[in-house]
Formats: sequence, structure tokens, C-alpha cells
Amino acid sequence: MNRVIKARKLGIFSFLRPEELLLIPFFILLVILLSVLNLKFSFLPRMSYWIAILALFYCLIFISGIIAKGIKNTLNKKRFLDPFFPGQIIKFLRSWIPLIAIFVIYENLHDIIPALNLADKDYLLLKIDLLLFGSPHPSVLLQSIVTPALTSIMNFAYFTLFLYIPLLGGIFYFSNKEYAWNHLLFSITLTAFLGFIGYLIVPGVGPQFYIKDQYSINLDGDKINNLAFSLHESLRVSRDIFPSLHTAFSAVSLFIAYRYARRISFLFMPFIFALWFSTIYLRYHYLVDVIAGFALAFFAFYFGDFVCKKWYGKKNQKY
Repeated sequence: MNRVIKARKLGIFSFLRPEELLLIPFFILLVILLSVLNLKFSFLPRMSYWIAILALFYCLIFISGIIAKGIKNTLNKKRFLDPFFPGQIIKFLRSWIPLIAIFVIYENLHDIIPALNLADKDYLLLKIDLLLFGSPHPSVLLQSIVTPALTSIMNFAYFTLFLYIPLLGGIFYFSNKEYAWNHLLFSITLTAFLGFIGYLIVPGVGPQFYIKDQYSINLDGDKINNLAFSLHESLRVSRDIFPSLHTAFSAVSLFIAYRYARRISFLFMPFIFALWFSTIYLRYHYLVDVIAGFALAFFAFYFGDFVCKKWYGKKNQKY
């Protein structure tokens, strides 16, 4: 009831959720940019890679549902499959589509950012790093600890980003922690929205390319490590460094897990801490990118909480 009363005050927006209000104007901006730049809209054209990632994404949602419901309820198929009955499918799809939309927007930035032909800001980001942390660059200093085994661990940590949101979101969704789910969904969407704007305003290629002549040790690992590197390079937008969304997304996930599912946050912590370290070790980001990612995560977490309280009401209110 409280949700309905609050929604009525929003007039024509009463049927929308806050994350949808973010995505709609961003999609409109995306279409305008594609039209002006004479580019085609892409729905995950590098399909073979994205299908694997999206398949993993939904498998993790299912696994988190098992965790959330518990073994006893999972064996009771009717109770576990409630969210997938016809009356609930639309709700389920609407709840998770914003996260898929983020993949689609990111994919289209792959063509938009180079087409805008904006000057790279690596010189500025590097200058800030050296001003704050001294010379040589921290990623250059880390060469002293580079080993193939550590490089493989860092690559694994970097790719764990794809685990936190579907696992945490699935646990909240299937266990009916609806405020926690709303908070996570809006905060992640807001993080992506502001992060993508950052990519457009502050494009850069990152230390691995901009100061590659300063590295004397290659980041060689095992076959899995080399495959992970190739996958990353094939999927990434070529100038997606500021802010570090790997840092921001994982930090938001950790903050929300700590508030609503503290035991899970303790399981996430070592992997997320390793992920943050890997952004510099693997030479993908400047330290200022990582700091900006933390700042974005803090803002998205607290502003997301504020918006959800205004939009949905009390923390235990169902939508």
C-alpha cells in the first residue's frame, strides 16, 4: 500500500521503477548517438562470448536460488519454481532485464567511443597518479612480484566480477529480501549509468598501452591465464578505464552484502580485495580510476538507499 501511495505521487511515472527511469533516457541518448554517428544498434554482436557469460549469469541466479531457498525447499519443486510460474515470469524478467540492458549498452559503447574520436586522457590520469603516489607508476613497481602463478590468480580474481551480482541478487530475489534486491538493482544500474558517462568524458587506453615501454616484465601465465586475457581484450570497450567499473560494481556488491547478508560478504571479501589489487597488477587501470570507482560505489550505495526508501517505503515493504 505504501508503495502504491508513493507511486501515485509520481504521476505518469507511477508504473516505472527507479532503475527503469535511468535506463530509458540512457537508451534514448544511445540511439541518438548511434544515429548521429551513423552506427548500427548492436545486440551483443560478439555473441559467442556474451552467450557464455549470460548463460553463466543465469546459472548463478539459479544456484543462488537454491542457496536462498535451502535444500529442503528446493526439493519441494513447487515452492522453488514459484517465481517461474506464468503469473510470475513477467515479474522475474522485468526484475532482471535492467542488468541485461547494462550488457547491451556496454556493447554499443564499443563502437560509439572510438567513433566520437575524443582525445585520450591517459596523460592526465597518469599525471594525477604520479602526483599522488610518486614515480615510477605503481603498476611498474609491482613488476617485482610478478610471477606466472600470481598473474593467473589475478586474472581469476578480475573475472570474479561476473559472480557477485547474480549470486547476491538471486539470493535476495528468491528469499524475498525485496528491499535488499531493489537497493542492489538500482545501485548497480546507477553505477553503470554514471560509469558509462565517465567512459565518454574521460576516455583512455590504460597503463598497459600508454606506458608499455616502462614494463620490462610481461604478464605471462598459464594457458587459462592467456585465454582469460584474450577474452578480456575481445569483450572490453577500448577506452573503458575511468572510472574502474570493476572496482565500483564489486564495491557496491560488497557494501550491500555487508548490510543485508553479512556472512556472504565475508565470503566475498578476499576475492573482491584481490580483484581491486588485480586492476593495478594487470595494468588495466590507473590508481585514480580505482579511487574514482570507490567514490562512485559509495555514492551509488547511499543514494540508492535514499531513492529506494522514497520509492518503496519501509525496508520490509514488498513491491
